[in-house]
Amino acid sequence: VIAAFRIGPDWRLPGRSLDSREPDDPVVGYAEAPAAGVGSSPVRTIRIGGWKLIDSEPPRLFHVAADPAERADLASAEPALVDSLRARLDELTTHVPHP
Repeated sequence: VIAAFRIGPDWRLPGRSLDSREPDDPVVGYAEAPAAGVGSSPVRTIRIGGWKLIDSEPPRLFHVAADPAERADLASAEPALVDSLRARLDELTTHVPHP
């Protein structure tokens, strides 16, 4: 089932099957439809190194390794990490619009 999420040349982002990724490889998500709790603008996400950033306004940051249910938003406590993850997300999604 994981291979069903393969991102390749026929999509907007280059990539490979998630079942072949290394633990610290970034996983990027993009949704154009409104998502519960994040408004109606397109939303990008990145998950890397135990962290997940939801690039919305305001941004939401979770340490998913310690908080897998994503209950504790750490964005206001970790602004430098939010900026760093947004920059990495920008590098990986140069052809995808973002909020």
